[in-house]
Amino acid sequence: MSLRPVSKPGILAVVLLSLPVACGGESPPDDSDPPDDTIDTAPEDTAPEQVVPTIESCTWQCSEGSSSPDSLLVQLEADDPQGADTIDSMAGELTVSTAEGAELLLLSLVCDDEGDCFTSFNADDYTGVDCAAAPGLVAEVVVVDQDANRSEACVLSWLGYG
Repeated sequence: MSLRPVSKPGILAVVLLSLPVACGGESPPDDSDPPDDTIDTAPEDTAPEQVVPTIESCTWQCSEGSSSPDSLLVQLEADDPQGADTIDSMAGELTVSTAEGAELLLLSLVCDDEGDCFTSFNADDYTGVDCAAAPGLVAEVVVVDQDANRSEACVLSWLGYG
């Protein structure tokens, strides 16, 4: 028996495509679709978390002066995840504003290595910032650590006369 050449291209294609299956082999993999069981190995977002100091409590009060003007005293307790000693000793700020938002005063705070911060000023040193007006004012403090991270503002609680 002699073989004749195949004269139709369609028959040749069918014969060639069926050879791997007919011979017990597998079809070559189709690279157009990724396998369903792949594991995502992309790195997670590993950006470092910003480490900011926190203010745990903040108050202000008036101290009556017998022979001198009244004084306003500001105290707060701050901490930092890297340690209270990393709070910048001179970078804290006290801002006093009217209820409408007009800034009346901006002063620096002094902080020690344990996170205790304070400032004081004479009540007659700044127009509109005295013991009588203090309960109606908005006073906020912010501390800064040695890496220049700023805390969120803490609104001071008015303690009255002490």
